[in-house]
Amino acid sequence: MEQHDGEIILRVAGQGPAESSWLWDAAIRSRVTDEYDVELARLLHDLKNQVTGARLALSRPTATRTEQREADLDASRHIDSAAAIAAQLVDAELLYNAAEAGTCELGSFLRGYSSDLINRLPPGIRVVPPVTTLAPVAVSAEVLRGALDNLVKNAVEAMGDDGQIEFEYTLVEGDGVVLLEVRDTGPGLPDDVISALRADGPAPSSKRHGSGLGLPGVMRMMRRAGSDMHPLRTASGGAWLIRLTLAEENGAVDG
Repeated sequence: MEQHDGEIILRVAGQGPAESSWLWDAAIRSRVTDEYDVELARLLHDLKNQVTGARLALSRPTATRTEQREADLDASRHIDSAAAIAAQLVDAELLYNAAEAGTCELGSFLRGYSSDLINRLPPGIRVVPPVTTLAPVAVSAEVLRGALDNLVKNAVEAMGDDGQIEFEYTLVEGDGVVLLEVRDTGPGLPDDVISALRADGPAPSSKRHGSGLGLPGVMRMMRRAGSDMHPLRTASGGAWLIRLTLAEENGAVDG
């Protein structure tokens, strides 16, 4: 963080001014991508508030060295929060651009993805991969991974160190779609959150900033990619249904 002529310059460690300004440019472009994306607008609003908070802390009158250091620490906390939000907006920019086009073979993707989860999740979290059949879908592996990572992260946070995540999909060739279900043994989403998500509204959350796009943003990203996803009400556990469009037979499949 630097201050020149009353202006605060936010820089990320290891990046010069050009790269740092790219963070803000990416944030602005991600907002323009979807004029009705309330969640991205909220992130931008939070980013502005954090930068403003840092500016006010740095300009606060201080009478002692201790007060000055407290003001500097307060400003530093605001800048740390701003940098985290900017990184989220960069991720949003990359995912929205990736949503423009792409395909992947779902069976191969889920085998690799399940194996990756087994290696990186806590040992008490059991991952059940699907029985796979050939299913080329019209969504990039990057976008699908971004959506599933969000669901898995939320499930693991809810289950703690013990639980199960299961993937299963069904081809509905007559409709040209694949239905992918993701289930976990956690407490599931509260009814008010499910209702808000189905109404395409902001989901109530206790998190200060959340992570990445969050559930509403991921749902909009999937729709932008030509698919959709929504939470299911179940007797126990959490469940999501993701509808993926089958890719055309002559299309190139990424993986």
